[in-house]
Amino acid sequence: GIAIPVFSLKSEKSFGVGDFGDLKRMVDWAVNTRQKVIQILPVNDTTMTHAWTDSYPYNSISIYAFHPMYADIRQMGTLKDKEAASKFSKKQKELNSLPAIDYEAVNQTKWEFFNLLFRQEGEKVLTSKGFKDFFETNKEWLQPYAVFSYLRDAYKTPNFRQWPRHSVYQAEDIEKMCQPGTADYPHISLYYYIQYHLHLQLLSATEYARQHGVVLK
Repeated sequence: GIAIPVFSLKSEKSFGVGDFGDLKRMVDWAVNTRQKVIQILPVNDTTMTHAWTDSYPYNSISIYAFHPMYADIRQMGTLKDKEAASKFSKKQKELNSLPAIDYEAVNQTKWEFFNLLFRQEGEKVLTSKGFKDFFETNKEWLQPYAVFSYLRDAYKTPNFRQWPRHSVYQAEDIEKMCQPGTADYPHISLYYYIQYHLHLQLLSATEYARQHGVVLK
């Protein structure tokens, strides 16, 4: 077998960094070279400052949430705005042609895409049965993670002790913020949306590996 970080799997189809979509191509390679195990390095979300220092994979903010950087945006959907779609296609080629991964540029560009696609597709996805099942199964960690991420960016610091509100965790307050119809909900549910897509993509890669006799560890 082989141990490898997902960010190193960058292909012509990815967006400046290896992603969950590239795992299937890695499985194909493992089969061709008669290997049985692919062990990937941590893929948890490490976002604190949105700077390159977040790239250290062992300083995660959640033991459950995946790093949004690993989303294969081709699997997520297509922007209907042709001008915006063209811009991202151009940006993909630019980021892929760099000699080394530009962590900050990749993440900034993917977040621009997430925001546009969420405005386009978010409501449809969040009302789907698949998402509702995912949410109920993962609500215990998903809500606190999403709220933390939202407040981290709103207050410009991951140090919750410095936040003017919610510096002390109160489950009932978090539950109120997470209700559809609140001013906070669109910002919070964006994180649900991204984590749901990441879940689907890694699950698909895992099933693909099993079908080909490869263990994804």
